[in-house]
Amino acid sequence: MCNSISRARYAVALTSAALCLIGGPADGAPPPLTATTFIELAKAQRPVVASISTLPAHSDAQGALPPNHPPVAPPTFPPATPETDEPTPSPSVGTGLLISPDGLMLTNNHVIGRSDRIVATLWNGEQYQADLVGRDPKTDLALIRLKPREGQPTTFPSARLGDSDTAEVGEWIAAIGTPFGLEQTLTIGILSGKGRALGSSPYEEYLQTDASINPGNSGGPLFNITGEVIGLATAINPSGQGIGFAIPINQIKLLLPQLKQGKVRRGWIGVTVQPNPATKDAARHDGALVTEVMAGGPAAQAGLARGDLIVEFDRVPISQLRDLPRRVATTEIGKTVAVTLLRNGRPLTVTVTVGELKD
Repeated sequence: MCNSISRARYAVALTSAALCLIGGPADGAPPPLTATTFIELAKAQRPVVASISTLPAHSDAQGALPPNHPPVAPPTFPPATPETDEPTPSPSVGTGLLISPDGLMLTNNHVIGRSDRIVATLWNGEQYQADLVGRDPKTDLALIRLKPREGQPTTFPSARLGDSDTAEVGEWIAAIGTPFGLEQTLTIGILSGKGRALGSSPYEEYLQTDASINPGNSGGPLFNITGEVIGLATAINPSGQGIGFAIPINQIKLLLPQLKQGKVRRGWIGVTVQPNPATKDAARHDGALVTEVMAGGPAAQAGLARGDLIVEFDRVPISQLRDLPRRVATTEIGKTVAVTLLRNGRPLTVTVTVGELKD
């Protein structure tokens, strides 16, 4: 029977137990495991997770923190040894994820902040200084590269990046990070929600989890039960418990090529929009209502006007307001796309050449 599963068996074969608890075979042999256990996951994945410490360039180290993230005190960062320039241990302020054998590591932009010096400590205690490769404040992402010293390994393990689009609410999630400086901390929970927005950026589509996430987890991975990364922890709700948020890995994959080049460039058409006020069904938010068209911008050149309701962009339906900025942002700059809109209730299609969003 499901309720007779021993604590030891539950710890070692959590996946099988979970299948039983939700209606799998109650008698006889457990179903074949198609995924690893959390014990095996922790052993296998800890080499790709590092703690990150930084030396702030300014005393205002809090400036890079996104909304809804709890305050993080600047670390006490001992100076390097002049003879060897060897980094010395310091309190961790974040977490990083190794994604390539040449030492590329993902983390949050607010972890790096305005740093003069970045140090990553691997699971075996080996420390590496790191250089900033690229950053994107709008999605709170940063890419750094480890710099091996003489005698240090020059190749690194790398994480398996999964598919956050196919991740389902209710599936098991494991987070590994450095909460409050406690390196290689494993917490588990479930995927609680998808497509969450906190209101700090038009490009938000966070994964929500009840796996424990605290200051210091920022930039650390969320794994599914098979050990694939489906998100990067980035924020918590400080007024609640068990409410953490992560950047979906598919969003990160789209931005990685540009992060490697140092900067993310986004598409822009030059409109301000709001939800469609004519939508009566609270569960629907069809289209994006244009409230302003910027003079000389791509939308103005294409003939869009205030009061137009954009319902499709580049042949993709705009089902809710936030779909439009995300779709425009990820469109190739210079591409000419079809925009379908309703003007005075009548459908109209125009072509817009996407420009570049300027900071």
